[in-house]
Formats: sequence, C-alpha cells, structure tokens
Amino acid sequence: MTRVRVPITRRTMIAFALVCSASAALAQVDRQDGSRAPGAAPDAAYARGTERFERGLALAKSDPAQAQSLFREAAATWRTLAHDSGIRSAELESNIGNAFSLAQDPARAIAAYRRALRLDPTDRVAQSGLAAMLARCGIADHERHASLLEQALTWLAVRQRPWLVWGFAGTYAAGWTVLLLRQGGARWPSRGVGVGLLLASAKLIAPVIGHEALYGASDEAVVVSAGVIARQGPSDGAYEPAFKEPVPAGLTVHVQERRGEWSRVALPDGRGAWLPASALEAISN
Repeated sequence: MTRVRVPITRRTMIAFALVCSASAALAQVDRQDGSRAPGAAPDAAYARGTERFERGLALAKSDPAQAQSLFREAAATWRTLAHDSGIRSAELESNIGNAFSLAQDPARAIAAYRRALRLDPTDRVAQSGLAAMLARCGIADHERHASLLEQALTWLAVRQRPWLVWGFAGTYAAGWTVLLLRQGGARWPSRGVGVGLLLASAKLIAPVIGHEALYGASDEAVVVSAGVIARQGPSDGAYEPAFKEPVPAGLTVHVQERRGEWSRVALPDGRGAWLPASALEAISN
C-alpha cells in the first residue's frame, strides 16, 4: 500500500488550531453557563437552603414570623447558589418560588416561577405556583403560553444542552479538519464527509441557538416592590407620575432602556414609564 504524504502548510496549521480553539472555547463557555454538574460547594449551599426551608415548615404554625424569616433565608441562599454557580435549573427556581411564596413575598415568587418556566414550560409546580401568586397579587397572566414545539425545543436546549454543545464542538472541529486535510492535498476522506460533519454540527447546535433566540435575549422583569410610582422620566423630583395609580407588585414588564438607577419599561397594556431599577427583578436566567 502506498502511503499518501499530505503537505500541510503553515496557513493550514494555523487555521486548524483556530478551529479547534474556537470549538473548545464554546464548550467551555457553555459549561460556565451552568451546564456543569454541581460540585461540593453548590451541594452544601443547596443543603443549607433546604435546612432553612424545612425549619420554616416546622415553625409555620407555632411561630409564623420566624418561619417566614427562614423561608426568606432559604430563598436567598438558593438564589445566591443559582447566581454564583451558574446553575440553570427549573426545579431550583421552583423551590425559590415556593420559599418566597411561604415568606409572603408573592412578587419575587412570580419572578422565580417565571424563570422556572423559561427553563421548563411543562413544570407543573411552577405553573400552579405562578397562577396562585398572580391571583394573590390580583394580576392577570398576559404571557403567551409555550407551544408544544417550544416545549420540545426547551427540553432539548436545556436538558440535553451539554450533549448538544459537546457534540457540536466535536463534529465542527472534525468537519473543518477533513476540509483542511483536503485543502492540503489528502485524497481521503472526501470533501463531502467534511461538509456532512459541518451540517451535522449545525443541526446539533440549532436547538440551543433557537432557545436563546426565544428566551435568552428576553429583557423582562417583575416589579417586586409595592407602591412603586412610575415616572415620565428617570427622576423622582424632575418628572411627574406617569399614572394616577402605583404599578402593582408582581406585574411583569418589558425593560426597554436603562439609565443610571432607572429603567424605562413597557407594561402589558402597552403604556410606557420609568421605574426605579431597584424595584425590578430580572427574569432572564
């Protein structure tokens, strides 16, 4: 058998290195985005939140005030865990919503339940919890419910995300490797194999990109402070109130602009106004 010598140019080597680096970087970024398995520290933080939550349940009848304080501590512990560890979990967000609900903070519970439903539109706990908190706040649910296609997309993009991203990185690098070898003079494998691998990589990453397009860029927030006065501009003293009545806590708004300590928002009915940024909690994961 005759050995085929493949001439690899310096340009080809640089291109190959860049392709491999880009694929590895994408996979690493996705791991940092919360797809990695929780380690010892996240497990300990989750256990601390659970311990506070269970103590709150035990004191719910005998000492309601102390129980509410423990529920709030549990929610804060789990929220810090999700933020610092980058964990994206519908179950964790539902737990946070449950804790805020028992802490008599329905607005922050609504924010947590909405985050959970971004990650898993079929989460029954989040669905029922959100409905109960909206009713407690006297707010109608204006949000469109996810279709079956969007639910399937979310299942792929969230539950199978590590496999999809690592599969994309591998097939993308392999596809470009084949094409670069062909460019360098190799007779095998065929260029069609390289193109096929690149097409396969596109199909693998498509659910992740689609989910990010639907929810990742969403700039929605929940009003978490009671009695917030909306203003016609970003200042308390310089601008008149935008409405006669305060904006109700628990209302989901779309953030259009941020300016210092103020955010311009659009309400579900289409009206626009400025709210203090401290009165809002973002829904984005």
